[in-house]
Amino acid sequence: MGGIGMAYALYDKVTAPDRSAPDVAVDSYLRALLVERDDVKARLYLCDSPQVAALEQLRHDLQSREKKYEATISIHWGALETHITDESAVVTTELKLTALVGGSAPTEFQRWSFEARQKNGWRVCSASRVD
Repeated sequence: MGGIGMAYALYDKVTAPDRSAPDVAVDSYLRALLVERDDVKARLYLCDSPQVAALEQLRHDLQSREKKYEATISIHWGALETHITDESAVVTTELKLTALVGGSAPTEFQRWSFEARQKNGWRVCSASRVD
């Protein structure tokens, strides 16, 4: 392989999204969608016809609250519990939403479940809040 070919292969390996495991795909998707707020990057971790409207609505609601209350809302999540069956998996985690408003920092916890499938790497196919 020539120098240009090797450089491209290395670049591709370094910049390719890591979808090596279902929890890795979910973590990367959450980071892209909720923390970085990068829809293009978030789509790299999704199935062809994902059912993720509930999580996208959460992000929209958080952005509206930030604007309305002139606040910053930080989002973190805990351990990603993963149950794999053949080429599908269920990943659950708890989102921690903390609003920084004035001198207070109210926090809300939400449990979420994600379905992931193995198709050229693991991809998030659905996201739903667990009550």
